[in-house]
Amino acid sequence: MERGKVVAVSLSLVVGAVFAACGSSGGATGEPSPDGGTGNDGGSSPDARVSVDAGGGQDGSNGSDAGGDARMAIDSGGGQDAGGGADAGNDASPPPADGGVDADAGGIGDGAVADASCSVGDAGGTPCGASCCTSVQACAVGSCVDVAASLSGLRWELPCLSPGTAANLCNAGGLITKTTTLMGTSGKSYTVKLHFRGVVEPKTYTGGTNDGAYFQTGGSPASDTYNVYELGVSDPPQTYYLNLGAEGITVTSIDYEASILVNAGATITLAADPVDGVEINNENDVVVPGVPPDPQPYNGQFVQMDVVSVVAN
Repeated sequence: MERGKVVAVSLSLVVGAVFAACGSSGGATGEPSPDGGTGNDGGSSPDARVSVDAGGGQDGSNGSDAGGDARMAIDSGGGQDAGGGADAGNDASPPPADGGVDADAGGIGDGAVADASCSVGDAGGTPCGASCCTSVQACAVGSCVDVAASLSGLRWELPCLSPGTAANLCNAGGLITKTTTLMGTSGKSYTVKLHFRGVVEPKTYTGGTNDGAYFQTGGSPASDTYNVYELGVSDPPQTYYLNLGAEGITVTSIDYEASILVNAGATITLAADPVDGVEINNENDVVVPGVPPDPQPYNGQFVQMDVVSVVAN
């Protein structure tokens, strides 16, 4: 056989094979193929089909060359690569069943997004409804409530009103009290961590328990004339004292934290009692950093209370 005839026969066989392959996918006359494609003379690519569930390719992509496999995404909104390129798409993972946000996106599963760092036990706060409560807030009926806001910044103050009978003494007047109420959900109790700072004269207390430093729980004041600094809680009933220590002739600065149990709606009472109307003055000009009247010394004695954290029990 001549060489020209061999070549012609080979080309004929190749072309025939190509037409046969195309016809098996989409028909020879441009009619729709069983999988949604069109025939080889219908103008479409060999596999330009749309998947039955209107979703298309599992990777949500168009074909690698936009002509080989132009399928739509599984969720009709973009697959792992959102069509087109292999790495140019959106996450195809479905939303949570409750309509909220992904757990790894900082959400809290109720359809709203809190701070991304908000998680139980995390320093970022505590999830509460659509909010992220801070350490001084508690969750009440789906909202963050600063239940102890009325406590923060309260002060016991016994200023020197006039010089006393000795150089280290001054006249302080009589008993001074203040009251406030703890907010919160009725029937709930809260552990409130408090920060106490100030300048006081130490006092002996008997009975009760203490932290080995200045904070006394229960018991009673010694029957002498040193000042009493008292914190009373109505529910559950408890009395705390803030200036436990060895009595002397000078004042001392205090700076410590302590926790108390308080029920919602309880009355908090602060009492500063100079007992005999006289107190040791701040003759050494003790200043508590960061607490007014810093940088000036307070003329007399005081304790300031601030809220560190609130935990619902």
